[in-house]
Amino acid sequence: MDRCLLPLLCALLLLVGCNTGGLDFAGQTGTDIDRAGMTFRVFHDAERARVIRTSMGRPRNVPLFRAAVVSVIEEASGCTADAADLQGDWNLVEGPIKCPP
Repeated sequence: MDRCLLPLLCALLLLVGCNTGGLDFAGQTGTDIDRAGMTFRVFHDAERARVIRTSMGRPRNVPLFRAAVVSVIEEASGCTADAADLQGDWNLVEGPIKCPP
């Protein structure tokens, strides 16, 4: 029984870090937003944003996914984002934002 506990605990610790903002957004809790049937956690500062999709499954509609990401960035940050400037995949997207002075 003890032999199984250590690998299970290690796997759990790895998964805990999967939807955090990363070291550059350390200390931020992020903002959870539901959009287009998906759930996102948004981290941002004055110059850039990082979006982590926390819902299960893979989105099938690329334009809808990109629009949802831009929308949650703008809602969470109060800044504008351009889909053409964003980089990432289905799970993590990041890029610059433009905030009012």
